[in-house]
Amino acid sequence: MLKNFQKESDAEFKAALEEDEDKEDAPYRRNKYDIWYEDFSSQIKMGVLEDVPNRNKLMKLLKFPTTLSEGKSISLEQYVENMKDWQKEIFYVAGNDMDAVKSSQFLEQFAEKEVEVLYFLDPVDEYMVGQAVKFDDIKFKNVASDTVRLRDEDEDEDLMLRRNKFYEKKFKPLTKWWKKMLGTDITRVSVSSRQMSSPAIVSSIELGHSANMERIARAQAFSKGMTEFGMRSLKVLEINPRHPMILKLLESAPPKGADADFTVSKEAKNSAFVLYELALLNGGYLIENPTAHSKRVIALLQSRLGFESLELEPHPELPVEEDEAPDDEEDDDFDDFPEFPGLGNQYGNNINLDNAKDPEGLKDLLKGMKEGDKPKQDWKLVTPEPGKDEGLKNIIQDMKKENKPNVHTEL
Repeated sequence: MLKNFQKESDAEFKAALEEDEDKEDAPYRRNKYDIWYEDFSSQIKMGVLEDVPNRNKLMKLLKFPTTLSEGKSISLEQYVENMKDWQKEIFYVAGNDMDAVKSSQFLEQFAEKEVEVLYFLDPVDEYMVGQAVKFDDIKFKNVASDTVRLRDEDEDEDLMLRRNKFYEKKFKPLTKWWKKMLGTDITRVSVSSRQMSSPAIVSSIELGHSANMERIARAQAFSKGMTEFGMRSLKVLEINPRHPMILKLLESAPPKGADADFTVSKEAKNSAFVLYELALLNGGYLIENPTAHSKRVIALLQSRLGFESLELEPHPELPVEEDEAPDDEEDDDFDDFPEFPGLGNQYGNNINLDNAKDPEGLKDLLKGMKEGDKPKQDWKLVTPEPGKDEGLKNIIQDMKKENKPNVHTEL
């Protein structure tokens, strides 16, 4: 019944889109099945895990966004229809969000060959296909697996084998030394056959945890009581034999037949560690010791910039400064205005008229205000007893009529 609902919704949605093609104000439409699927996808996936007899039927109801679907979700049946003629596996990339999977460096060779890859964003997705393994007898394949191979019909198989053999022999000194240096952190160091632009990337062994599964396991570790060994994936450091950084590092590795006391420079060791840690990040893993990583990056920058020492400079010897009286901005502003004797106390921008003895002086003050530039500050004429001198009161009233915006009076 659900399958029929899916088919009918797809047909109805397709017909509606074709009908809206020539309409400028076409309404926004959504597939009815997609709306239903958003609410019940988790239950379908749990059914795939638990209902083995009906597993293949339930898997036909699943939908996933892909690298070529432009944000839309497609069914596994549609994916199989879109597969290349030479393609033998259903490829997927898993991550915690869309940005993470879209930026995965494992997708470079798939984008180059226009091979579609499913986006697994739900934590249960990768675990589900680990149990289901196949759909319509086609195996699921994680693009982050160390065994991924993209070889179309146009490629010369014999040339690929001879090229891989040449690279493995050429880089044997480097892969051997690098594995010894990294110890148990890595399962092996190998020459990569995948197309990539980065110097190295860390993939996972096919039957072990991927970076995404390790992240999920670590998030559940405290609640499930898992051990560190049970959480860690088996990592493979894949190096790019054509990258100039790898070629330069090969020159520093102990050559074949080197004495046991052969010493690799500290700079080369730091470079190898930093490249490995960057490869971890490219592969979706976390750096286990960020402090050590920071120190190695600083050491490389020190060497690159030519610093002999990173000792801090001493503080400068500064002379003792004498305290200076603060500038009295109000007095400075008042100095720009003429003084008029007999107008009482003048302080700041206040002129106290309580003791004014010279009304003519006040007239000259007001005249200067009207004819000259506006003072820097507002001026305030204070008369505690406004009725004391009717002459002053009249002068102040005249000033108010002048509408001086920066002169205020208290009558």
